[in-house]
Amino acid sequence: MERKRRLGPAAWIALLLVCSWLLVVGGLIGRWPVSFLAIPLLGGGILWTMSRRNWVGAAVLIVLNPLGVIFLWGVGDYLRGRPYLRFVGLPRMESYNIDPGTRCLRDGGGCLLSGNEWAFLVPYNGGVVLMAKLLGPPANGYDGPYPTKDEALAAVASGRSVDLSDLLLDRVVLDETTCELPLRVGETIVEGLLGPLPEPEEQADANSPWRVQAHAVLWNQRCLILRIQREATESDCLVLLDRTKGLPFAYFAMGRPWVRFPPVRYDKPPPRRPRRLVADGGRAGRRGGPSRGPGRHDARRGDGHQRPARHGRARPAVHGAHLPVRGAQRA
Repeated sequence: MERKRRLGPAAWIALLLVCSWLLVVGGLIGRWPVSFLAIPLLGGGILWTMSRRNWVGAAVLIVLNPLGVIFLWGVGDYLRGRPYLRFVGLPRMESYNIDPGTRCLRDGGGCLLSGNEWAFLVPYNGGVVLMAKLLGPPANGYDGPYPTKDEALAAVASGRSVDLSDLLLDRVVLDETTCELPLRVGETIVEGLLGPLPEPEEQADANSPWRVQAHAVLWNQRCLILRIQREATESDCLVLLDRTKGLPFAYFAMGRPWVRFPPVRYDKPPPRRPRRLVADGGRAGRRGGPSRGPGRHDARRGDGHQRPARHGRARPAVHGAHLPVRGAQRA
């Protein structure tokens, strides 16, 4: 009588790996939280191989299981100079701030959760964090001083008032120095956090709720702290910028920002393309296409076009605008 052929250790290890991959990948694709079953499966397999002194089999289970592969993925991204701390869920303004501990960038989003996201986030972020602790901040991260929200508020309270026209020209003039920003960064931050730019007469009126107020201070000679406020939209935001690159690495919203996401990110600056003005008073489309017609910036050019109504108020045209024209700020 023939004996039944038993599976050897190698076959059991392969079967455990296949089952763990099916649980993790199936959980990430589907909606059932089955990826948690991979933990006892892999844990039992590793203990079983170690009890049999099969060190090679234990190493294979540790390295080639889906959690181990994703961990090595995070390590590889760090070594390639593009590590991100991933997250899921509906993001907010502070969600993309550079991590103060590791100085790694953050990225993610999505409001639909299945409960299996941990199978990717935990090992991937673990690999990135481990390498950041061992080798220091990544190449694409920020390595300068990083104040907390309370420290930034205390510092900017004694800061200098910043003129809106300077900020729209991508510069912040302080008492002893002038911080230059990349093209369109200043304007994009202001419009993204506060909404449409004010009319010149509104900006000149100290009692106007549409007036933009900005204060800035240089913290430890590297971090530029900028606070911009507007009463009409209940917006009040702190922006921390890297003075070397001129890009923001952290936002703190104390009011209601105009948009939910950061208008400018440390790894995604605005397009280095100046706004071109056309003869009919509108703005040129992309690649020099036709004008999109007059918009909310028409008052800055003094072209006589009517601005759209805001909150039911008619916006009369303003001639002789005092705010700068973006197309001529750089030589």
